[in-house]
Amino acid sequence: MQQHQQSILRGEMDKMLTSADAMRRMSSSSTTTSTPSTSSKNEDESMAKYGENIYTGAFSATVKRVKMLSLGSLGATVLGCPLLIELSSGASLDMPSKIVLAGSMSSIGAFTTIMLHWFVSPYIRRLWVDSETKTKVTAEKTSLLLQTYYSNFDVKDMKVCDSSHPLVTWEANGEKYYVEPASTSEETYTLLQLQRFEPDTSKDAPMGYDEDEDEDEDEDKKEN
Repeated sequence: MQQHQQSILRGEMDKMLTSADAMRRMSSSSTTTSTPSTSSKNEDESMAKYGENIYTGAFSATVKRVKMLSLGSLGATVLGCPLLIELSSGASLDMPSKIVLAGSMSSIGAFTTIMLHWFVSPYIRRLWVDSETKTKVTAEKTSLLLQTYYSNFDVKDMKVCDSSHPLVTWEANGEKYYVEPASTSEETYTLLQLQRFEPDTSKDAPMGYDEDEDEDEDEDKKEN
């Protein structure tokens, strides 16, 4: 009798596992088929709203993860420092000293987070151009609190940025922008006229250097 009950329970368990496996397969297949449609729908909505996508940064996801990690470490520092100081020092420090020490450590974490945001703030995640005029540009960037925001400008508003910032390609309406050269297509390069933002290497030549004169000397040596 007991063996019969065990066989019945085993059969019911097999049926439950089989149905669960079938449901998991159906769920995965529906997710797989819905993902492309969702992404294509988002692309269509973006194209209808902003125009034609002409640039996508290769490190967009990496930049967002790094900023997320920086904010997480800042939160852990602000919340954990007072507790850590209280547990480690105990009664050996008075309350004003603990406050100053916790504030100093928290300010260091805030400083590094702000500096990281300053460094990657010009980074453009995506670029769109108006499909009709080909002059109105929309740039997608990430704020300090990981919020996605959009900036609009015209191609004629783009100008060389006189700044010491290491990640700047151009400036428009007082805001800095940066695109990766390796991720920029030739069409985007020509459309945005990015050649005007390239550094002038002729200024790096030593004084008294004449490129034409150097070419004439090379030709004379070949003839001789």
